[in-house]
Amino acid sequence: LEPPRQKRELSHIGIAAPRTTRPKQDEWICSSMMEILSTTIRSETLQKCFCWHLPLPATVVAAQLLALAKMNDTFNNPQVFRQTLATVIPRCYDLLSNHFTTASSIETEKVLMVLQDQAWIWVGDNFVAAQMMAFEAPENARPFLYSVTQELLCFENLLRLCGVRDQFSAGDFVQLSLSLSNKLGSRPASPKQLDLAVFIARYLSRLSPEELLSVNKEQLFLPSRECTMHLAKTMTFDDAPWLSAIVSGKGSQHRFVHNDVGNDAAQILGAKSLRDVLSARQNGMVKIPCPKSDALAKMFSERKMCADEDCRVVFDLLEIAEIKGVKQVSIFMDRRTHGSMSILHPCLAQTQNTALIVCFHDKVIEVDELVKLTSPSKFYVSTVAGNGGCGGPGFPRFGSGLCGTFLLSDCPQVLAGSSMLFWDPNGTFFVEGTKDKPSAEGSDGENHLLLADNNISSTEEMAMPAKREGCNQKRKASGRNYGISPEIASQFPDQFEPFFSLPIGIKESLFDCKGKPNGTYYRGTVFRIPLRTKDGPPSAISDRILDDSAITSFLDRLVERIPTSFLFTYNLQNINIHDWLPTESSYRSILRSRISSSPIARRNHLEEMQKNRTWVKDKSKFAKIFKSSWVPERSSYTLQCSNKHGDVENEKVDTYII
Repeated sequence: LEPPRQKRELSHIGIAAPRTTRPKQDEWICSSMMEILSTTIRSETLQKCFCWHLPLPATVVAAQLLALAKMNDTFNNPQVFRQTLATVIPRCYDLLSNHFTTASSIETEKVLMVLQDQAWIWVGDNFVAAQMMAFEAPENARPFLYSVTQELLCFENLLRLCGVRDQFSAGDFVQLSLSLSNKLGSRPASPKQLDLAVFIARYLSRLSPEELLSVNKEQLFLPSRECTMHLAKTMTFDDAPWLSAIVSGKGSQHRFVHNDVGNDAAQILGAKSLRDVLSARQNGMVKIPCPKSDALAKMFSERKMCADEDCRVVFDLLEIAEIKGVKQVSIFMDRRTHGSMSILHPCLAQTQNTALIVCFHDKVIEVDELVKLTSPSKFYVSTVAGNGGCGGPGFPRFGSGLCGTFLLSDCPQVLAGSSMLFWDPNGTFFVEGTKDKPSAEGSDGENHLLLADNNISSTEEMAMPAKREGCNQKRKASGRNYGISPEIASQFPDQFEPFFSLPIGIKESLFDCKGKPNGTYYRGTVFRIPLRTKDGPPSAISDRILDDSAITSFLDRLVERIPTSFLFTYNLQNINIHDWLPTESSYRSILRSRISSSPIARRNHLEEMQKNRTWVKDKSKFAKIFKSSWVPERSSYTLQCSNKHGDVENEKVDTYII
């Protein structure tokens, strides 16, 4: 077994200068750069005469390591070669360590330039570059990344000086996933390789949001259920198991992320949600403007809404109904708990509990109008301005539009026509690619590079948004508009159950749409306001929470004030209030209020009050001297409201003279 040699100018005649020659005992640490004596020199005097007793130049030792690495790639008998390296490599590293201890910065820089980006660190079966090694690394990352072995720990100072790090960066693991994908191609990974791919995904998913921004997701690969590697952004994670069995199989366009990766990790790393993919593919999902939580909080603070004014939320909606020409309104307090599995997003499970529902019958409010009504900037002040109200155009004159719904809810929902809208000002129900990171405290010194528990990423964990305490991560407000159809309703039945169970014909309109020119279309607008709970996610908008007793008081105030809401209105004719208890199979009516007098007489009187525009518009005071003041034909009109409370058979009629 001969060390690597480099032929020089006088090598063929067997002579060389003493300064380029070394004794035979040094041949394995310098043969690639210097000539070796043909015999062994034992005379110390002779060695001192030719300066062979001095340490070798560090650049020569560094170059020898590179030559040994090249020889390792081509040697036919690796076992014999490795036995020789077991004694040679420590000697080379020891020489380099001693050199760095006493050498100047210029000499040190020369050696580092020789070793830069080169494979020179022996790991037992191969040479690797310093950037491929760290003092802490997953064992299953070989042959892509390596940890410092016990034999090399004695050269810690040398390794650190040459660029070996304590641990690998996020970019290293992204590159590792790319290397693993290139090596496998279309072949499935072995169990060891699969463990490595799963570890990479879980490790990257636990990075802080700031560190995630530096991750190049365009080169990040994840393992699939078939153990093949694919680009993360082209994959789908299974957050709808009741649907994946249908869409998966031969010919499926979906590449599902491996179950061991977990849904939350896959989402953070750029994989798509199966729920979102299917819902967007059926009728399309469009993002819509959503008010920010701090703007809503400012609006409520300026309007100084107290607890006794919770029912103003309903009256704000009634004002919208009046403006849009709605004649009949139904109000439901739905205290039931609906299914939380087959929903559009796992975090929406928190909205499947008690909700206030307001239905505008036979009137569809367009999406752009609904979006405008959620703008807090329109309702910062409580002064009356413009010509809105009483059927006029524009924004409500007295209420706060749809912004009032955020006083009680963090995720209002609206079903109108063929659209289903969601608003999430706090950013806790439509989480996109982020999740709360655990704090550094409480880790008990555990190695963060260890493989995670197989149970950390479940659908149940995703369905629990961050708790109120300890969550200070800034999230992004989100609004979504889903097109509804029989297909999406069948795929996500739990999501639509709170609407379909209402006795207002929504389910029939969706599933009996054959032959209709508009297709799937519900002629009406339903506002569903899931009430905020103490166990729910934190809210930066309001801390208003309604428990069972508060809900009862809320309904009592509504029953008391609803009958007077018909005064000075132009369109409203019928308002019903229902309460649906969680233990009952059907709702019970607690108030039925309607206009029992002629609605035409009311409308004619209001229209008459707006007549004689000549008198109103005449700006000449001199001309008005010769004109008599305009007097309406009728000075008042009678309004009768009939109210039926609960199971009482007789109606109570209230008469008002206006």
